[in-house]
Amino acid sequence: MLEPNLRRDLGYFYSEFVGIHDDYDRNNQFTEREVLPKALSGPDSFYVPDGHLLPAFRVHMDLQKEFAGDLQKLSGMAHDLCFRLEAVQSK
Repeated sequence: MLEPNLRRDLGYFYSEFVGIHDDYDRNNQFTEREVLPKALSGPDSFYVPDGHLLPAFRVHMDLQKEFAGDLQKLSGMAHDLCFRLEAVQSK
């Protein structure tokens, strides 16, 4: 039997796991719809004349960084949960 905290943490992990894949799907759709078609057009498709990224692409890059951080957090949670589950199994 799993202790209540471990059960809660497993539920939270799988909830986050599903959520991060929803984020990935949204980011992937934006990339396919907005980035890839413009990739061969050159930098003018992504930057304003003063050299800054267009707002939509700046937001997309920020979301990519957030996604990478979420993946790293999820990986750490998975490692911790695996360790805890192995401890329960060995009892």
